[in-house]
Formats: sequence, C-alpha cells, structure tokens
Amino acid sequence: ELLGRSRQLAVRFEREARVTARLQHPGIVPIYEIGRWPDGTPFYSMRMVDGGTLRDAIDGAATLAARLALLPAVLAAAEAVAFAHAQRIIHRDLTPSNVLVGAYGETVVIDWGLAKDLDDAADEAPYVGPARNAEGLTGVGAVVNTAQVRVGSSVAVIGLGGVGLAALIGAHAAGARQIIAVDLSDDKLEQARSLGATHTINAKDPEAREKIRTMTSGGVEYAFEFAGSIRALELAYAATRRGGSTVTAGLPPSTATFPLPAVSLVAEERTLKGSYIGTCVPSRDIPRYIDLYMQGRLPVNKLLSGRLTLDQINHGFDLLHEGKAIRQVVVF
Repeated sequence: ELLGRSRQLAVRFEREARVTARLQHPGIVPIYEIGRWPDGTPFYSMRMVDGGTLRDAIDGAATLAARLALLPAVLAAAEAVAFAHAQRIIHRDLTPSNVLVGAYGETVVIDWGLAKDLDDAADEAPYVGPARNAEGLTGVGAVVNTAQVRVGSSVAVIGLGGVGLAALIGAHAAGARQIIAVDLSDDKLEQARSLGATHTINAKDPEAREKIRTMTSGGVEYAFEFAGSIRALELAYAATRRGGSTVTAGLPPSTATFPLPAVSLVAEERTLKGSYIGTCVPSRDIPRYIDLYMQGRLPVNKLLSGRLTLDQINHGFDLLHEGKAIRQVVVF
C-alpha cells in the first residue's frame, strides 16, 4: 500500500498499478486487485515472489561460473521488458535491483512507477532528471555530503544556475533556517524565492557582502559558490562567519588564483572546501535523492524550464548563454 501522503508518491503508485495490470506476462509480477481503502488511500495486491533481487544475486556470485548461471534470469528480464516495449510501455528505471529472482528460478521485473505509456499523451511520468545527473548530484551533494548542513543553520548560495538552484533546494530539504540566494539575474532570484530562499541579493549590489553579514549577525554558517568566478568565491568567503565553512563547486579558469587571507583560517577557525560532484557515492545518493523527490521534499522538477525538439537545440544553447533557461529537456 502507499507509504506517505505526497502527490508525487500517489502518482507513482497509481501509475505502477495501472501499467503493471496491463502487462500480463510471466516475467512481470501480476496484479490481482486494485482499489482504495475507506480513507481513500490507494492499494493493490500482487503475487509475492519468494527470493531476492538480481543485484543481490550478482553481488553474491563470487565465481565466473556462478555469474554465468544468472544469464537465464537476465534473459528472462530482457524478454519481459521487450514484451512491455511491444505494448509501447517503457520501464525507464530498469536496474538489477528492480528484477526479482525467485527461489524456484522464476524472474520478474518490478517497480513500474516511472514507466512511460507511449500511447497515452496525458501520461507524464515524474521528471526526476536533476536528481540523477550532474547538477543535482553536485548541488544537493555539496550541501548534504560535502558541507553536511545542519538543521536550523544559515546558508548562502552564490550562483543560481542548475547546480546552484539544486543546492538551494537541498539546503531547504536539510532544514536550513536562513537561505540567502545571490545572483546577477533578477529572474533567477525570483525563482530562488519560489524554491525556498528566505532572502535574495543581486550580486551587482556593491554592499552584497555587508548585507549578508548584517542579516545573519556576522555571516552565514555555510556559503556555497557555484558561479565559477573568483569574485563569487571571494564573496562567499567574505560572507562566511567565524567558525563557518565555505564550499566551492565552481570551476574558474585553470590559471585563476584566489587571494586567501590565510590568518583567518586559524584565527577564525574557518574551513574552505572544494566539492567534486557533490562528494557523491551514486549507489548511496541517487536512491535517497529520488526518494526525497517522491516525498515532495526535493522538487527538482521545478528546475525544468522547457522542452525542446532536436531541431531547437541551437536555440536551447542560446537560452542557456543568455541566462534565460535553467534546465531543458530534448524530446525525440
């Protein structure tokens, strides 16, 4: 039954029930009943497969012979997915963890919650791209992995591209009390407010540093720089309070240097850290980011600013260059 009350979870749950019920195949676990409890919560019942995931089986296969013995399960999963494709349904989340291998050799493909029905124009599966690609991993990861932002802390995010806005969403999900967004674009600052920023400052403001330190009584506990600019990094460091951490994931030119006031590292017990792809461990982070998205706590779908066809790609690059787009999806 549905665990959680968010709209995204309900949409995924109902899609999984509807799609799985349509796919009558030995390699796709059958649905026996679909309905709602008296309080309106949806449920469905399916045949239980006594066994484990193909991922567990692969991890437990220590020899070549043991792995070769798993080929029938792989072929069975491929046949089930091919049957779904023939029905014009795309799984879109197929991994060994979503293939169950039963104790008696049966193999079934599960978890069709992100499936796409190509014959249903109204069927729009949840957009979770940024949770799974570089900007989501880098932005959110810089907050929760590299800096390990604590609940109730103050945060500044400088540079509001896709990575910076993903970091802002991550800071909000982490429970930051103050989130200050800084960028040159007023449009991006407005979007930052809609994503949870409590304050916004245009980077052109010559008093940006003083304003951040004033509204936070001495500076933020965590400052993040995502603009790839030395001036932005200088602002991030200057806006960080005594005992705080400055984290940069921007990539300025390789010849650029940062004039660090070295004594502040000791006298103020400051920390300056780099973050490469959000200190990400994909097998650990991607599943939990997707879970947060499905719970409504990491709304990376709000970063989607448009969809393009293949012949609009050049226009899409122009929009990025002009700062008029955050993340665009090419549909083909």
